[in-house]
Amino acid sequence: MSPRTWILIRGLCRESAHWGDFPQVLLERFPNDLVHCLDLPGFGHQYGRTVPLSIEENVKDLQAQLSTLETRGPLNILAISLGGMVALKWLEIEPERFAKALLVNTSLKGVSSIFKRLKPSAALTLIRASFQSPAEREKRVLGLTSHAQSQNQNLIREWGVYANQRPLDKLNVFRQLWAALNIKVPLKIPTPVELLVSENDQLCDASCSAAIAKLYGGWTVHRHPTAGHDLPLDDPAWVLDRMD
Repeated sequence: MSPRTWILIRGLCRESAHWGDFPQVLLERFPNDLVHCLDLPGFGHQYGRTVPLSIEENVKDLQAQLSTLETRGPLNILAISLGGMVALKWLEIEPERFAKALLVNTSLKGVSSIFKRLKPSAALTLIRASFQSPAEREKRVLGLTSHAQSQNQNLIREWGVYANQRPLDKLNVFRQLWAALNIKVPLKIPTPVELLVSENDQLCDASCSAAIAKLYGGWTVHRHPTAGHDLPLDDPAWVLDRMD
């Protein structure tokens, strides 16, 4: 297979470290490829920065990050949740730059209701988690977003370390949430896009991806019957099969 460059983008209040060993597994599967995990402003390697209030400004930031990195072959995106919204806007702005995008459990304003984009029970869990210690918060988040790994104590400790090293700025959380809830629907996406959907997503209703597929003329939707919101964590092999 010819070499490709994959851009990996995480979701709300997440950082590249939350991909775990997925980038390494990807390279084992596709050794000729190149992988870059980009962090949205305010999180991960971009910790300490102020989160932009618009998805467009988030895209500009990722464009600047990518401009400093090596690429080879066609550019492809794998993005989850809020990262998928950013990816869609990036595809609208630079359609000629990307060969393919895989979007995991994402949604759009005006396409699905706010109560499907963020289920009320999930919102309540996240609000409660925001008042807990970093380690307890990460435990709740993992329980909300994963089925297969929700009781993985090593992973809970690992995520707790990230949370203590780079504590959440509550203002940045609300700024990122504002951007997610107010994204303007991209008008035209000529790049091939496939949607990966978890049927048992406790955070975002699976119908949100189906609604996006319908909006853009029948994009392919791949449905996973058991995984949670963090599909690459719950079943990385299944995701890799769709990156082939």
